[in-house]
Amino acid sequence: MVSKNSLSFKKIGKILMPEKILGFEYTKKLNNSFERVSHNRLHTQIIVYLFSISFFISMILYFLFFDIMYYIFIGFMTSGMNQFATLSILFFIINLFVYWIILLFFFVHYDGKLAAYEEAIEKNLPDFLDNLVSNLKGGFVLEKALLKSVRDDQKELLEEMTLINEKIMAGASVISALEDMQSRFNSPVIGRTMFLIIEGLKGGGNMASPLQRISDNLKRIYMLNDEVKSNVGGFSVIIKMIGGFVSPALFALAITLLVFIGDLLVVLSKSQVGSLSVSELPIEYISYLTTFSYSMIVLVSVFSNLIIAQLNGDEFYRALKSMPVTIIISCALYYFMSQALIGYFSGII
Repeated sequence: MVSKNSLSFKKIGKILMPEKILGFEYTKKLNNSFERVSHNRLHTQIIVYLFSISFFISMILYFLFFDIMYYIFIGFMTSGMNQFATLSILFFIINLFVYWIILLFFFVHYDGKLAAYEEAIEKNLPDFLDNLVSNLKGGFVLEKALLKSVRDDQKELLEEMTLINEKIMAGASVISALEDMQSRFNSPVIGRTMFLIIEGLKGGGNMASPLQRISDNLKRIYMLNDEVKSNVGGFSVIIKMIGGFVSPALFALAITLLVFIGDLLVVLSKSQVGSLSVSELPIEYISYLTTFSYSMIVLVSVFSNLIIAQLNGDEFYRALKSMPVTIIISCALYYFMSQALIGYFSGII
């Protein structure tokens, strides 16, 4: 028996789950990915937990940056009611932004699992079809040959064939079971393979010969894909190097040069050689350039990940999965490289 609390959690989850996030059909795509990976509908209680996490993170960010927000948005206001309303709106905006980010990462997680699941099935299809041809030639009917043709190490394909076998045992036809599998995936390779098998069944002819041709075609397609990926991989490595190493190195050199010039001006101002009048470099310049460097490194990391996703033929949102790691590594490299370079050149003066 379902409790009232559980029902209310489900209702709250449905209310909190947005239909769209900045034009992205979130609910539709998330349900689609979740059902295909888990073979079940999304439990909307999860959305409530994600909202609670986002609220907690928003509270932390709110208090960490309260002084900055107060200085920018509240300092000029005299009315206490206006200040309270503005602070409330700012917290709502922060919470909404954090909540959207968490929801997008939750979707990317399941979309990544679905992509890996489809890729594993695609990889095992040629061997599966070869075994299927052998079993059909050995006298097995298609229903039994489907499950018998899968090896134990082909877990994803075994799961799908087991699901098809269960549907057939429950009274469904082989064609309808294969059509269900075809509709569950976005992969053109899986869809085309299932389509050809279904058409062969409808035609009532010998299945072994067309299945062998499908297997041979898939092997040729995979060989071409490997060649394309190897060519694209070179560009991806270059872009990763630019975003992850070259960009932090250049900005570290820039801040080092500024600090070096500042130290040099200090030495010259103390020495007062001849009639030369030298003023010290304002310390704010270093702070400004540091902030600018971190901002540009984050921007370069974001766009480099988006470009790599496009080169690999992935959806743009799949780049979100690697963005945080790339940004953290790039910023850390910038910090350590700038500290090392500043320490080295400061010792020269």
